[in-house]
Amino acid sequence: MATLCLYYGASLDGFIEGENGDLSWLPDGNDFGYEAFYQTVGTVLMGRKTYEKVLSFGTGWHYLDTRNFVVSNSMPDVVEFCEVVREAALIDFVKRLKATESKRIWLVGGPKLHGQLLNEGLVDEIILTVIPALVGSGVRFMDVPGFQPQKWNLEDLIRFEGGVFQVRYERVYPAI
Repeated sequence: MATLCLYYGASLDGFIEGENGDLSWLPDGNDFGYEAFYQTVGTVLMGRKTYEKVLSFGTGWHYLDTRNFVVSNSMPDVVEFCEVVREAALIDFVKRLKATESKRIWLVGGPKLHGQLLNEGLVDEIILTVIPALVGSGVRFMDVPGFQPQKWNLEDLIRFEGGVFQVRYERVYPAI
């Protein structure tokens, strides 16, 4: 059985991107464990806006070694690099995926998808890399009305150069 992992970076004030998609506050030159993490991933799951954002970078598709799914109601069933999952089928799809996959499933984004799957109790692990920058406004990692409080256990803490640190949490079962 695979675990569903929310792996992301955020500013000290909790933003995953600044206004108008600004990512200039992210440091260059250190992958902060990304390559080691990616080697544990077999499947990538993301929302439509995140998919479009990744394509907009113009650096090619970064997830060639994994199965890739994008959640959307407005896209065709298959798009470049990904199969499409409809929002109405999302929860059952993720449950089946977790039951049949052997490697980690990376929940890439975005905020709506993060919130939905966290609220459903389907995310097993959160790996957060905190960047020592204050962004002020932009996009937060989660956006869901009526979110239910949850408890998580700290499993690991890694300090990197430049004041960056990474924490890994596992869900406390059952969720509150």
